[in-house]
Amino acid sequence: MGAGYIGILSVELHFPEAGSLKGKRKYVKSAKAQLQNRFGASVAEVDHHELWQRARLTLSCVTREYREAEQLLDQAERYLAGQDFELVRAEREGGNRKVPTRESSASFRGRTNELCGSCGSVPARNSCQFDIPS
Repeated sequence: MGAGYIGILSVELHFPEAGSLKGKRKYVKSAKAQLQNRFGASVAEVDHHELWQRARLTLSCVTREYREAEQLLDQAERYLAGQDFELVRAEREGGNRKVPTRESSASFRGRTNELCGSCGSVPARNSCQFDIPS
């Protein structure tokens, strides 16, 4: 009996244009559907449910070869990086081997991608609805 390989990709997304949970839901629903349709992946929103500009999605795939899982996760990550929202962070696990974390190199007005813990916005853009200490 042959063994398969499981690939897992967790991504942190930022939606700068979302002004409400309803606006965020539009982006999340679309991203989940596209990942499922394009890559055959199982996708779930696993964190930041109450934040309107931030989401964490985890997707998984099962393949016959390890290389296939890696390629599928590469394609999914590239797809997410090319959307109207921002891919802030991506973490992978493949098979039994942990794959190194990749962090986005984008910066906002000289600051790194530090997101507000209350609303999920990027403080450097002054889009946060909460007071953020400097």
